Order: sequence, then structure tokens, then C-alpha cells
Amino acid sequence: MGTLEIKKQSESELFKIPGVVGVGLVSSGITVYIEKFSLSLVNTIPAHINGIPVIIVESGKFEAFRTTKWRPAPGGVYISNPKVTAGTVRWNVFENKTGRRVILSNNHVLTNKDTINNSRANVDEEIYQPGTADGGNSADTIATLTRWVKIDEVGDNLVDAAIATPINDADLRDDILEVGNLAGTATATESMSIKKSGRTTALTTGTVMDANLTSSINYGAFTTTFTDQILSSDGMGAGGDSGSAVLTTDNRIVGLLFAGNSGPEYIIANKIDHVMKSLDICITPSCTITGTGYLGGRITDSLAAPLQNVMVLLENGIFAFTDTNGDYSIRTPIGLRTASVYISNVKFDEQTITINPDQTTTLNRSFDVGMINGAVKDTVNNPLSGVNISVNGGSATTDGSGNYSIPILPGSYEIIATKQGYNPEESSISIAANETKVNNFIFEMYTDAVLSPMGVLML
Repeated sequence: MGTLEIKKQSESELFKIPGVVGVGLVSSGITVYIEKFSLSLVNTIPAHINGIPVIIVESGKFEAFRTTKWRPAPGGVYISNPKVTAGTVRWNVFENKTGRRVILSNNHVLTNKDTINNSRANVDEEIYQPGTADGGNSADTIATLTRWVKIDEVGDNLVDAAIATPINDADLRDDILEVGNLAGTATATESMSIKKSGRTTALTTGTVMDANLTSSINYGAFTTTFTDQILSSDGMGAGGDSGSAVLTTDNRIVGLLFAGNSGPEYIIANKIDHVMKSLDICITPSCTITGTGYLGGRITDSLAAPLQNVMVLLENGIFAFTDTNGDYSIRTPIGLRTASVYISNVKFDEQTITINPDQTTTLNRSFDVGMINGAVKDTVNNPLSGVNISVNGGSATTDGSGNYSIPILPGSYEIIATKQGYNPEESSISIAANETKVNNFIFEMYTDAVLSPMGVLML
């Protein structure tokens, strides 16, 4: 058995030791990273594993990281979802399928930590440059959220990554601030010289300490595991640098920075190969991505009517929504995959499928569902967007015209509609399979809200 396999097999037992936050592999042995040094902790960690020396490193806890307006914007400047108070940097790549230029950053920057268990983002959400912590607002919208990989709160992850499509392509530059143009990709190796340009610490340099890191990452509300990551211990980044391109000295990309400790001393980056495969993106307008295939198909009701906005989610966090024809397509790394179908955020089905290289595996599904459609307006007939509609554990959000649509299993339900600044509304509804019903809401502002003499809403 090789040393890398021994390291992987030892991870589960090592992570059971309180205080262990990472396990890596370097040329001198297996590295165990601990939050804080103590003799009792050190004594619980084996000195050797299958004859391989164990090196203990006090790293602190690893956490996911978080100014000026630039037009056109290069890589290495501040960007964020409006819900992320401390945004981060980004750099430009290309969608493999369309060739269009897109913005790449982290899931926790562009979606505010969207996970498999907690959907917190929607396609087409605004992305600001500069981000909100540096005064960005809707007038600074540079892009809209396009695609991301959901974070698994309880399983293993490879990437914290997302892309957004620019409103105006002319608002982007291909170069990275203080670095220049990209020269391709490379594979990180131990002791490799690297650099990055980021929002907080600007241009920094360092070396790869570990190219085989498995680590627990603290996201505040949850802690989860990332495998096959890159670690540097040269103080290359700090909060606000997430999303930076980690580069070789000759400008080849090896990783996407997303985490580190509060030192700052250590940074952690996703390997660029995992990012490209997970998001189906290229560093140049076109490229060949090996080791991937496609999952595609159509989702309908039992009468073969297409179901739109149904999410098909793979266990690795890659997902797609059905279009107006009920069709979807996902590019994903090859192998055995678990595909789950979510309708209005409720899991309806799960199937195990095999993805083969450069081939499409077809998965069509049909469901006995009814459809609830409706519109939400205020008391003077203005449509209200961003209203959350919840029913039977499922949910939807009204669009810019105040409309919503929720497919649901037959039955009787209570529908709850909420929006900040307004009184919540409820209604009851019964629906049969293949039936469509309309359920509209009229919203009033909070009844206990009053206006101050300056016209500011006081609650």
C-alpha cells in the first residue's frame, strides 16, 4: 500500500482525536495539524502510522475567509454577494460549453454559503464590485450568479467554488492585478514556489507546504471536511482574500484560495483541476477537460408536462435546474454517482447512476404532482419580489414580477408567505395530482411600524 493510501485510510481515526484539524502528506511523513499544542494531545497522536513518521504542526483552527470600484475590473479585486458583508476577490475564466467569460470565486463569497442541506442562493442574484463591506450597492452590480457547487455540511468536499456572468463583458479584464495575464494551469507539488493577489493582503508569495491536505473547515454555522487540498504556511493571505488565484511564479494557476487560519499564517486552496471539472470551466476560451461525463434528461409530471426549476443534485454538490422544457444537463467527474431530484426544495427521488468518460447518462423522471401558481402584491397593487413562499417543507421565491410557482405532492396544505418589513400571510389549499391552482397574496407593511419625523421606518 502506498503512502498516500495509508494517509487517506488513517484520516478518519486521526480526526476522532479532539484538537486535530488537518491531515496531510509531505516527503518526510504524514503531517497532523492541531488547533493548539498540549502534551496530552500530542501523546494521543501516534508517532508512526504503518512505519511512516508522523509530524505534528500547531496550525490553529482553519476557517473559510471573507475596495475601490474597478471598471473594467481585473482579477484580484473585491467582489461579493450583497448578503456577504465581507466580500472577496475574484478572477476571470471561461465557460467550457459556451466560451463566454465568467467570474470565478468561492461559494461562500458569491452565494453566502449555499449547502446541500440549506439552500441560500438563487440563480441571477446580483454580485457587487466593490463588495458590501467596501461600500458596494446595487449601483455597483457587475454580474449575476450563474452556477456553484453546493457545500456538503456532513460529507467530504473538494471545492468551495462558484461563477457569475458579467452584466457587460467590457467591465472585465483578463489580467490579475499586480500579476498580469494567466499562462495556463499546473499541478501543485510540495515546496513549489507560489503567489497570489488578493483584496486584503495584495500580492504575496510563499511555498506549497502540503499538496495532499485533508482538513476540517469552520464556516461559523457548521464545520465540514475538505479533501485533496493545497496548504501554504507563509502568511500568504487573510480574511478578504478568498477567491484569489494561487499561481506559480510563471503565472500558471494551481488553486483557488478559500480558507486559512486567523494568524494569518496558513492558507488553503482548492486544486484547480477539481474546480474546472466541478464547474465545467476553462482558463482559456476553450479547453479539454478529461475524466468527466454528462448526466442529462427530462423531469415531467405524470401527464408528461415539463416541470421547470426542478433541481437535480449529485452527491458531490454539482447540480442543475430544469429549463422550460423540463430538461437538464450536468457535467461531472466520472464514476458512480447518486442523483437526487428536488422539487421546491423537497427531495422527491434518489437514483444511483454511472458516469462514463465523454458520454451522457440519461435519467428521466416523472412525478404525480400538482402545481400552485400565484402572485404577491402590496396594498397598492405593486408586485413584490423576493417573497418567500413555504409549503410542506418546500419553498419558492417570487420573481421580479411578484410571481411564484411550486410543484407539490397531492394533499391539503398551509401556505406561508413572508418578506421582511411586511406582515406574514397564510392560506389553506388542497390540490390533486396534475391539478393547477392559483393562490395570490396581498401584503401589508408591519402594523406596528411607524415613520419617524425624518421618514425613516422605525420598528
